[in-house]
Amino acid sequence: QNGKSAVGAISPRQDALMILEGQGPAGDPRAAASRFVQGNRLSVVQSEPGQIGGFAAYRVLAEGQTQQGTAALLATFVSHPSGTYRITAVTSPSNFRAYAGTFDGVARSFRRLGSEERAGIRPTRLRIAQAREGETLIDLGRRTGNRWDPRETALANGLAPDARLRGGGLVKVAVEDCSATPSA
Repeated sequence: QNGKSAVGAISPRQDALMILEGQGPAGDPRAAASRFVQGNRLSVVQSEPGQIGGFAAYRVLAEGQTQQGTAALLATFVSHPSGTYRITAVTSPSNFRAYAGTFDGVARSFRRLGSEERAGIRPTRLRIAQAREGETLIDLGRRTGNRWDPRETALANGLAPDARLRGGGLVKVAVEDCSATPSA
């Protein structure tokens, strides 16, 4: 899931999740970790400073209470010039060992984008398209350059994936925004 202030992912079995989000201005990642631990009443199991992607980092393995019970939480704080970022991984204590390698790999993937990667970014924007009588979501997608597949388009519009559209109906589509340039 991509949001304005965070990017998250959940495991296929829905028993673990990871979130990347801003943790304030650039600064000491250890201080950011301390504020986060205190603000969320976590019990620290282990913590350590380090480097990730050439940036100062601080990792905290902790336990905390959720509505579902006790959770194991691995939070990695990275001090990037644009701000401090937190990569949070959460699962049950019994599942932590199974996910630890994945959690660590995701956190260690934090780095600066290369110029080729940056040039390859193509922002997608939500637009409204006017349907033609009897058009399918596949037809509409081809005509408008919709980046969503029919299932995603149907979900965003409260339609069945095999729906026939009414002429003049308005449909949300996702199109590449060629005018946008990626920022640093």
